[in-house]
Amino acid sequence: MAGVMIGCGGNLEDGADHETEQNGAALGPVESPCNQVCVVDAQMGYCIGCGRTLEAIAEWGDATAARRRQIVCALTKRLAQISALERDAAR
Repeated sequence: MAGVMIGCGGNLEDGADHETEQNGAALGPVESPCNQVCVVDAQMGYCIGCGRTLEAIAEWGDATAARRRQIVCALTKRLAQISALERDAAR
């Protein structure tokens, strides 16, 4: 995932595109986390490349910047879970 680091602690419930970082600077657009490794694990329901669910992948094109940030914030934990499962399977 290239681009600006996303802060995941803010309140994004209103779905508005007027978010700011803690220093008051406006947040820019959110790049797609897709890395062209598009394989959804049937058991987990996540893409093993980007960590998104099929629903989040389908939603991405029409999602607001705020919603995209919500999606991206969920990915770090998911990708760690995927990596741990892959390590366990390799043992």
